[in-house]
Amino acid sequence: WLQQLNGAAGAFADIPEVKIRQFAAEARSLDLASLNDMPERKRFTLIAALIRKQVATALDDVTDMFLRQVKKMQHRAEEALTLYRTAQADRTDALITRLRDITLAYTQEGTRDQRLCAIETLLEKDAQQILADCNAHHAVALNSHLLFLPQFYSGRRSVLFAFLGGVTLVSTTQDQALMEAIAFLRSHREARSEHLKIALGPANPGADSSPTRCLGLSFVSDKWWTLVTGNRDRETPVVQVQRRYFELCVFFETMQALKSGDLCLPGSEQFSDYRLDLVSDEEYRQGIALYGEQAGIPVE
Repeated sequence: WLQQLNGAAGAFADIPEVKIRQFAAEARSLDLASLNDMPERKRFTLIAALIRKQVATALDDVTDMFLRQVKKMQHRAEEALTLYRTAQADRTDALITRLRDITLAYTQEGTRDQRLCAIETLLEKDAQQILADCNAHHAVALNSHLLFLPQFYSGRRSVLFAFLGGVTLVSTTQDQALMEAIAFLRSHREARSEHLKIALGPANPGADSSPTRCLGLSFVSDKWWTLVTGNRDRETPVVQVQRRYFELCVFFETMQALKSGDLCLPGSEQFSDYRLDLVSDEEYRQGIALYGEQAGIPVE
């Protein structure tokens, strides 16, 4: 609703931000009668500035809500990991004890066949269960709290997707991998399958169904890679991703990019494009000599 009223935002493009804030503050301090007593141009200027300011505030608020939701998921997953480790302490102790027994059997006196026979005696009854326990422990140790995120995700999924659909995110870097992943995610919002194929478009529609390329996954960090792709080796070609972990990864990477400034929201204040506050190369060359003289510092 606010965005629909913000049609005059472009008129402020060449006006200093401090002046726009002054206009908005003045508009907020006035009642309707005072506004109506003003000349039309000034009245519209103040109202447009106030709307622009309120849009920026709303964008900041909704982005802050998004960040809080993602951080809350992370916090609850970390708590779940702590509880899991506490609950599984006995099983971990049992695995350590079994490893100790196997090591003692290996180091005992006797021939190689005798030592192997002793190890076999320790393993033959419970080998499959031991392997399952080791795999479970390894998975949690390798991926930390990330394995516990899905159980806290389902109740927030629609809200997180609503954020992506309600704002316009812009990358401030040349790397567009995350932006492509966000667009891909939005186009597959209704997906409920366990996996998503990440091939983007057929090479020859109607004649050949082979993909032209796959969605870039360079934004996926090592801690997410195995969960998202099912592969440990980053060199292995990936044609599909685990949907739930892929969605979570995109949301977490979006959070990090917003906090670092790699993603911005045009029209917001807290998450605006920091590059707009930088001087141009032309301005720099025109003003650097005088600045150095006034500041008393070398500028070479």
